Amino acid sequence: MTHHTLRQPRHLLVALLLACVAGTLHAEPQKNAPPADSLMPGKGMNQQAMEQQQNGMMDQLALNEKQRELFKTATKEKMASMHDVMDVHEKLREMSQSDTYDEKKARELLRSKNKEVEDGIIKASKSMHEFYKSLTPEQKTKLNDMHSKMREKMKEHMRDDMKANRKGHMGPQGAEKNDDKDE
Repeated sequence: MTHHTLRQPRHLLVALLLACVAGTLHAEPQKNAPPADSLMPGKGMNQQAMEQQQNGMMDQLALNEKQRELFKTATKEKMASMHDVMDVHEKLREMSQSDTYDEKKARELLRSKNKEVEDGIIKASKSMHEFYKSLTPEQKTKLNDMHSKMREKMKEHMRDDMKANRKGHMGPQGAEKNDDKDE
């Protein structure tokens, strides 16, 4: 990790969060699977929803037992690292909403958590590498296609959210309501 990145811990945490979310939620929705939003931190993530999403992805990729175990381990570690990032983000949000803002305290929080978060991300990344190495060329192609589709969906969702926020509403539902009025 470069010194530039270490001097920018807030940017690091945001980047890590986005990478974790993008990498973890890469399966296409399955029949009877929970909506993707139910897997997002702060949106009612639960064990059953995560297992359904994992099973759907494992089925799509036709993973063998060894690959399934590697995938489950990698996903578990990735989620743990994402929760570490979310915990820091939540503490920073609380600090920003307090009556007074203590920048020194915020920087201390980031410095203290940076190594922990970095270690978790590296651990998860190594696990994902082991999983990826276990895949056949066909499975790798399918996984990469799934990642691309999910990234596009996430970009679209973010554009919808940004559009809705500019109009004073939160979430894609607000954007849809406003779009109807604008047209």
